[in-house]
Amino acid sequence: MSSVCPVCQTPYENGVLCCSVCGWDLTPESIEALRRQPTHLEWAKSMWERQRSHLETTPETPQTNRLDSLETQLELAREERSHLAQQLDWLIQTVASVDFSRIDRTLSRLEQWLDTDDEAGSLASDVGLDYRPLQALLERHRWREADLWTWDAVLAIAQRDVEGWLRLEDIASFPHTDLDTINNLWYEYSEGRFGAIVQAQIWVESGENYSDFCDRVGWREAGNWKRYEDLDNSLDSFAGHLPVLAWRKRACYGTGRATASESLAAWMSRFSGNRDDGMMG
Repeated sequence: MSSVCPVCQTPYENGVLCCSVCGWDLTPESIEALRRQPTHLEWAKSMWERQRSHLETTPETPQTNRLDSLETQLELAREERSHLAQQLDWLIQTVASVDFSRIDRTLSRLEQWLDTDDEAGSLASDVGLDYRPLQALLERHRWREADLWTWDAVLAIAQRDVEGWLRLEDIASFPHTDLDTINNLWYEYSEGRFGAIVQAQIWVESGENYSDFCDRVGWREAGNWKRYEDLDNSLDSFAGHLPVLAWRKRACYGTGRATASESLAAWMSRFSGNRDDGMMG
């Protein structure tokens, strides 16, 4: 079985390591390198054309042909060395620009993820709810859509999606596992800025005063209560800005019969004691 020299197109049998006409290296490594570097192949072809043209215009004596062949090979070697030097410079510049610390952080996060016993454990639900859509929204930083999804999920879990609001007893009996999953997802993908556990800490620091709390999380500004559509859905917003579970239309109004302050206090009480240590971990 034969192949064709990529430079001068001369047929050769498998196992031949050097072209008998142009002298090109026919090892598999050389052929693969030419395939990966089309510009290198074009350069080799042009060098062969120069050599062949020179041979055609030079008297054909064995001595002359041999000298010309050596000269051509030397020229090819110089050109190849120059080409390799350029590639080495490019490689050095590329390596110098690599952010190894960032790669290190990424590998560490990947290692932590691989060490997790089961991804489903981080998305656990006592009622069989699939939290992957919320995870995908938070991962892409689509905060408003994630908040809307969270509210719909909370209503569905409490079986209050028809009414569209929660009673205080619904908050008190909300499953711990789902509460943890929702909070952990918000906390992780917001880099610790969002989530109920962040809100619980601010709630305590605010002396459990709803107005002060709203000022600190950006739900009220200069005494004006924010409407839901006016919230800042970005990581540049206040810590604890999201998710919104105590109100929906405006921060000074609650949902259903409970006030926003009562609803918030009910949610925050679910994160009291030592539960915050587990959530933050």
